[in-house]
Amino acid sequence: MTTSISLRPRWSPWFARFQEQGWRVHPTNYFMVARNFIPRYDMLWLRDHWWYQLADTDLV
Repeated sequence: MTTSISLRPRWSPWFARFQEQGWRVHPTNYFMVARNFIPRYDMLWLRDHWWYQLADTDLV
């Protein structure tokens, strides 16, 4: 059995498409940790607007 993981926020246009294709939401023990160095973007804004894909993590 192969396990694939995709991290998508619920508001993402791809979230519903993945659900339609058979992907299902499951709880996880993982959580994102971030630090904001630009005052105009507070942590709540980042939580709602900034997200990444697993392929992007090597660039962060």
